[in-house]
Amino acid sequence: MKRYEIIQEIFLPCSGGLVQNQRTIQERTLVSPERYVRGLYKEERRASYLHSTRDGSMIYEVVFDSGGRHRYTFTQL
Repeated sequence: MKRYEIIQEIFLPCSGGLVQNQRTIQERTLVSPERYVRGLYKEERRASYLHSTRDGSMIYEVVFDSGGRHRYTFTQL
């Protein structure tokens, strides 16, 4: 298990674009960042998952059919 800083950003659709509505930062010890994100949305049937990396951080995005998007950036501590 590894310790991560997690930045969660919530973007909601607003007149043709996405507007960042909320940002939270936390630290957690996790087995897998992907497992953590998928576990948060396991009941959500209408979502797709995207994964990328930037500057050594792992980024997971959950995109909803409604146009909303939740982004999780994991940086290992």
